[in-house]
Amino acid sequence: IILPGLTDFFIKSNHLINISSSKNSKVDGKRIIRETKRFLGIPYLWGGITVCGFDCSGLVQTVLARFGISIPRDTKDQIKIGRTIEREDIRTGDMIFFNRHVGFAIGKNRLIHSSVGGNGVRINSLKAGMPDYREDLDRDYNQARRLSCIN
Repeated sequence: IILPGLTDFFIKSNHLINISSSKNSKVDGKRIIRETKRFLGIPYLWGGITVCGFDCSGLVQTVLARFGISIPRDTKDQIKIGRTIEREDIRTGDMIFFNRHVGFAIGKNRLIHSSVGGNGVRINSLKAGMPDYREDLDRDYNQARRLSCIN
């Protein structure tokens, strides 16, 4: 693999997972977050869907695909799937949408997402006074959605 900047990068084959064969009927929010945390620190890359870089919707799509859940590629389409959840009813694993942005909820007040402003995959808070609070995300909150296949 050649990374942006022409750096060689090698991955051992035993570290690769075939996404198309990873379907698992017992998916819950904790497993979604555990899988997403594996990508903490990966840089932001517009249109990115690999460990070379993720954009927000690419991260969400890639993680869900790991569990055999197929969703649209872009935030504007992802916001149309699942059912709307009230902000006070958000739970771990729900998708949280902002102005042209998406991430996974960690409880009611935190999220994991890939952010250009945060230099990649990271965890932020949506509650003032908490560490890593992002006022812009709190202000630009749009809605949360829950997929029926995630317990």
